[in-house]
Amino acid sequence: MLDPTCPPLLGEGFKRRDTKATQYFKSFQSMSYPEPSESRWIGLAKDPLPLAEAHQFLIDERAGGVCAFTGVVRRWTDGVETSNLSYEAYEKMAQAELERLADEAESSWPVVRLVLLHR
Repeated sequence: MLDPTCPPLLGEGFKRRDTKATQYFKSFQSMSYPEPSESRWIGLAKDPLPLAEAHQFLIDERAGGVCAFTGVVRRWTDGVETSNLSYEAYEKMAQAELERLADEAESSWPVVRLVLLHR
């Protein structure tokens, strides 16, 4: 059953240009995430995650499903309210770790497409 509180995952900026499923993201020019390759979309940026575009990128006629995880900040932890959250990353190392995780996933499972975006 679909959760009625979840927003739809269809992005209007997504179009398939050819049979190789090259992506065109209308709003992509304003994002700081890198463009996806044919089978991977990996990146680290300060912009909000493009969830609808990521979901559309994952859809492929060779695959029978899409598995997604989206992490969010919880409001309460052990009775303490989270009032704000700030974090920083050593971007070069974080990007390398995302690439390593992608390599590990692709060597462990028959992955058709993969998205690893971190804000």
